[in-house]
Amino acid sequence: MTEDILSATGLVRRFAGVTAVDDVDLSVRTGEILGLIGPNGAGKTTLVNLVTGFDRPDTGRVFLDGHDITRLSAAQRSRRGLVRTFQGARIFGRLTVRENLVVSALPRLGSRRRAESRADELLEYGEVTALRMTPGERLSAGTQRIVGLLRAVAAQPSALLIDEPAAGLNEVESDQLSRLLSAISENMEIGMMIIEHDMKVIMSLCHRVQVLNHGRTIAVGSPDEIRRDPAVLTAYLGSSSGNAHA
Repeated sequence: MTEDILSATGLVRRFAGVTAVDDVDLSVRTGEILGLIGPNGAGKTTLVNLVTGFDRPDTGRVFLDGHDITRLSAAQRSRRGLVRTFQGARIFGRLTVRENLVVSALPRLGSRRRAESRADELLEYGEVTALRMTPGERLSAGTQRIVGLLRAVAAQPSALLIDEPAAGLNEVESDQLSRLLSAISENMEIGMMIIEHDMKVIMSLCHRVQVLNHGRTIAVGSPDEIRRDPAVLTAYLGSSSGNAHA
């Protein structure tokens, strides 16, 4: 892990007098996985919307690779390398797995041949080469999630924000997805931020965890530090060892 690839300072967002995000800073380093957790209504989704350009802050700034992107739209941020995945897989059901990856890689790579080569690399990387000619609509929910993640990586992002990657998956599928996320973190120059309800995934996968409550950051640290943090235990995790939901 090196310098910050994605950062934000002093983000504030108010709705009808309610402060949903209250002076929040964050940073994601290249090769790092940052987990974002907190109780329902803590401001997680609003914060991600501010970072990715789906909403604008009342005050505060967002930076990608050292450049101020606060005024850029979500589409402009995506073209700069800030990619967001949503809870639904959102792959093209009538396209094959390989075609899904080619379509995603093509805009950044510029040629069909290079996009196909990249797609074939990612098929092997995600251990789905055997499904390369299978239409997306015929995949299981877990495999669709894998392909959706590979599609995001095919776009060659420098920063990747992932919304609840393990939602609805069984334990085997969740473990497979976690292995892929870990491999991406270790082998590709991508910084990742993950919102996830599954505390097992967060605590086993993330290098750092940031906890929100009532729109404010109440703790940032390693998974072990977060497990022991008194403010987190009071506001969020309770007295359990980490089986609560984000």
